[in-house]
Amino acid sequence: MIAQEYLSGVDVSVEYTSTYQGDSADSKSYAYGGKFDSFINLDSNKLGLWKDGKIMSHIEYRHGSSNAFLGNTLLPINSATILPLSSPHTVVASSLYLAQKLSTDSTLLIGRFNVVDFLKEDSFWGGWGNHRFMNVAFVAPPSGVLPPTIFGMILKHKLSNMDLTVMLYDPNDRTLEYLPNDLFDDGFNISLALKSTFDKTTVSINGIYSTKEGTDLSTIMREDDDNVETLTKGNSYNLSLQISHLLYSKPMENFGIYGKVNLSDGNPNLIRGSFIGGLAAKGMLFNRQDDSFGLGYFYYDWSTALKDSLVGVKNIDYESGVEMYYNYEATKWLHITADVQYINSAFKDYDNALIFSLRTNIKF
Repeated sequence: MIAQEYLSGVDVSVEYTSTYQGDSADSKSYAYGGKFDSFINLDSNKLGLWKDGKIMSHIEYRHGSSNAFLGNTLLPINSATILPLSSPHTVVASSLYLAQKLSTDSTLLIGRFNVVDFLKEDSFWGGWGNHRFMNVAFVAPPSGVLPPTIFGMILKHKLSNMDLTVMLYDPNDRTLEYLPNDLFDDGFNISLALKSTFDKTTVSINGIYSTKEGTDLSTIMREDDDNVETLTKGNSYNLSLQISHLLYSKPMENFGIYGKVNLSDGNPNLIRGSFIGGLAAKGMLFNRQDDSFGLGYFYYDWSTALKDSLVGVKNIDYESGVEMYYNYEATKWLHITADVQYINSAFKDYDNALIFSLRTNIKF
C-alpha cells in the first residue's frame, strides 16, 4: 500500500479495487463490482498533541452488482462485495480507533475496528478481498463470535517469547453504528490470543467466549401444538489453532504453508468446526518479485442442531472449497489478479460451483 505523508503526522493512502466475476454455469451471472478503501492515520507525536498515540481509520465505499453468494454458497465468495455489512453506495468508517502505547511492550487500542484490518500484514490471510484470496473463509475465517465491525478495547503485550492479545468487545456487528447507546446491553465477548514464532514457524492459539443470548438452533422449526416456539441459548465460544511455516524465505521472496483449525459450540453458534489451509508465495514465479500466488482449501461444518432442525425443509451439510489466485504487478500502482474457486455448497440441493474472477487494484 502506498502511503503519502501530506503533512507531518498525517498519512493517507487510497486504493480502488474492481472485480468482474461470475459462475461458469451461468453466463448471465457475470457482473462488475468496485470498492474504494482509504486509510487515514494521525500520529499524535508528530502533530504535537500527546506522546505515543495514533488515531487510525479505514473508510470504505463499495458499488456494483457483483453477487457475493454466487453458486448458492453459505460463505461469501467475494469479501470485497459484501464487506462492510452495509448497502452499496454507503460510506462507512469501518475502523476508527485510538492506539496508545503504554510502555515499550504494551499498546492499548480503543474504538471501532474492522477485524480484517488485523490481518493486513499477513502473507496468507486477510487482504480485504482486494489483494490475496477473495473467499471470506481465507480473508477473515468466520468464527461465529467475531462480527466484521466491533466496538471495544484491545490490549497487546509482548512477553519474553510470545505476543499476548486480549480483546473485550460488544457481541453485535456495529458497521453502521458510530455511537451505540446500547453498548454491551446484549452481553460481551472476550478473546485471548497467544502467538509465538520459532525460527520460520509461527503458532497462534485463540479463544473467544460470548455471553450473548442467541437462537437455540434445535428449536427453530419446533412446533408445540399450534404454536411455533423459538427459544434462546447463551454461552457461545470458539477455539482455534493456527500454524504457518516458511519453507523458503529471503528478501523479496518467500514460500510458506498455512493452516487453521476452529472448534465452536455449534449452538447457538452456527459453526461447529472448520479447517482452512493452503500455501502462498511471493516473488517465486517467473522471476517477478512483486507478484504473489495462493492456493487454499477450506472445510466448514455447520451446527448439528441446525441441520437436524431443518431436516425435511432444507438439506444443509458441510461447505468446502478450493481457491487459487495469481496477483500480477503490472506497475507499482496497478495489480491484476486472476482467481478461480470451486465450491461444494452447504445447500446440497445445488450443484458444485466453478467461479471465475478478474480483479484489478489501483493504488493512488
